[in-house]
Amino acid sequence: MIRAFLFLASFIAPATCSAGLHAGAMKCGLAILFSISMLSIGQAGLMLPSGISSQGNFSNSTKLIFDGEIPAEVSFWSSPTTVYWSQQTGASGVSFTIDYGELFNLDDLLISVDNNDSYKIDYSANGVDFLSLTEIQIGDGDVGFGMDTMSTDSSSGEYVANIDFAPVNARHIRIYASGGDGRYSIGELQAFGTTLGSVNAVPEPSSLALFSLVGLCAVVRRRRT
Repeated sequence: MIRAFLFLASFIAPATCSAGLHAGAMKCGLAILFSISMLSIGQAGLMLPSGISSQGNFSNSTKLIFDGEIPAEVSFWSSPTTVYWSQQTGASGVSFTIDYGELFNLDDLLISVDNNDSYKIDYSANGVDFLSLTEIQIGDGDVGFGMDTMSTDSSSGEYVANIDFAPVNARHIRIYASGGDGRYSIGELQAFGTTLGSVNAVPEPSSLALFSLVGLCAVVRRRRT
């Protein structure tokens, strides 16, 4: 979507900037503002964790939770691609807290867990005060055995309406088992959203393209003078 807007803006900006010295300057500014508003749409993407903390006794590396590898559905719950444990439910049992390094707007989650258990997912802005985000109930998902992939993105084929939530601002996401057969497993947890911005942030490619439009307008104006 963003590429399409950039493609359109690449034609709009030169055309409007060439409309005359004064009128062209105004139209050029409007074109840039239009581009900025368009680029602010659809920016949600995969958030990259900066670290993870855990408690309790479990098997395998916690890095498997956000390594980008989603276990195949109906694959065995205690496999080399999952983090698994027995008993120890609740936030005081086995839990995993992912730190994303900065506050961001959390829009969606994609989660792979053992299908016949329930899991709670909390969020926090400071890593201390956690609020409930959503809960996966026994019976959610679309498989009857092993690992199950679920998403809160309504456009995904793995969408589960029961676990969907309203967007929130978060830096930390915590997940733990809340019930089931006593054997629990997490294969992947991916968060999708938008950063809230930083003065030290490196411009994204879309922003760099926008800066190019600004420079192009300036060149056209100089040539016309």
